[in-house]
Amino acid sequence: MIWFIAALVATCLVAFLAIQFTVPFLAVTAGLIALSWLLRQGFWRASYALVIFFTLGAISSIGPWSSVSTYGRVAAVALLLFATFATTSKGDAKPLGGLQKWIFAFLGLLTVMAGVSAIWSASVSDTLIQFALLAALLLVMNRLVRRRWVDRGTMVGDLRAGIIVLSVSMAAGIVTFYAGFLPPTFSGRFQGLFNNPNAAALVAVVTLFIGWGVFLEKRSVVNLLLLASPLLTIALTETRTAFLAVVVGGLWIALRGGLRIFLTTLAVGVAVAILGVPLWQPVLARFGVVAAGDVYAGRTLGWATALELLQERPIGYGWGSTQTVFASAYQSGASLFQPQSIHNSYLQVAFEISWVGFGVMVLALAGVVVMILRQKPVGVEIGLSGAVVAGLIIHFSESAIFGTGQPYPWVYWFAVAGLMASMTRHQPEWPVRSSRKALARTS
Repeated sequence: MIWFIAALVATCLVAFLAIQFTVPFLAVTAGLIALSWLLRQGFWRASYALVIFFTLGAISSIGPWSSVSTYGRVAAVALLLFATFATTSKGDAKPLGGLQKWIFAFLGLLTVMAGVSAIWSASVSDTLIQFALLAALLLVMNRLVRRRWVDRGTMVGDLRAGIIVLSVSMAAGIVTFYAGFLPPTFSGRFQGLFNNPNAAALVAVVTLFIGWGVFLEKRSVVNLLLLASPLLTIALTETRTAFLAVVVGGLWIALRGGLRIFLTTLAVGVAVAILGVPLWQPVLARFGVVAAGDVYAGRTLGWATALELLQERPIGYGWGSTQTVFASAYQSGASLFQPQSIHNSYLQVAFEISWVGFGVMVLALAGVVVMILRQKPVGVEIGLSGAVVAGLIIHFSESAIFGTGQPYPWVYWFAVAGLMASMTRHQPEWPVRSSRKALARTS
């Protein structure tokens, strides 16, 4: 009897709190559920989930979350770096092939150039922080490719953990937006928990493709449902670049995945296109519309400004310093371009560490392109290759490829790492190691 009374009282208390303090109650409940899930993930996946959570918070419209994430993302990345080395300290590292060495070599050189640019940077503190985050990203990638992700199941589980955090966050953004809990957006377009529609869309694109790969690896209702919120986010944000990236990435998957994957992707694409006509029409309507001076929403002004400023300082303005430089130029009247990024990942690299750095980046990405052309994707690699191809499109109009203070690079470059790990699993062992094993068998 006493347990019945206690349960009744607890139910009444919960109902009272839910009615009187709806938002705090929902936030606490969601936090407890998230914490329970996090504790079951293991050290590495929990650390990766925290990186996604805090980098997402850093570009969120939610004030308290954004404030905590300013330094929380740095701590989370440090924790992920420690977790990566701690969980991969045992066993031999898999050797890398020539193409993988090529990619890592040029990414490493780019990282060194980013660090050196602190000497002449327009914002030394930003340069050092962004350099440290980029170095951490590269170290984690290398460790994943050579040690942790040599096990395919581990790789899929790790990627799925990140997709769950992003998908659930996007779903929360959709629900809270239509419930009227979020502040109004600056552009009038949907942005969910993010601070602008474009950031929401570009993260949603890579989440969608990697989520599709996870579903193809292990078909389940839960994995299929994880695709819903990024797909809706892409549609609701009405971002043209994201729309084109999805189309191009989808076509890549259809053409490279074999007949069965081609038919599956084609069927899903047609179904989504037909059933989602009310959602896609506003996106299509934005093509050709003049905004902020041109059909690219003022981006050409930003590109022209970056090129003009780069002519004045060919050595570049320092890694991660674009926001400071553009804000200063706008305030002084030297530029009419107000946004805080160039809206072109490739041009931003040149702007920050010169055209030499741009060339190094191109060589690294050339290795990535050759890698996806050489591979015949199967299962999760299908989604990873789609994410990489879609990202190459996104980088033409968004400055995101190395923006390690937000979640996009921690998803995009992990997709690249997943494809590199797939090649590593098929690399022959070093001859000396094989000889030692043969000697051990004969002795």
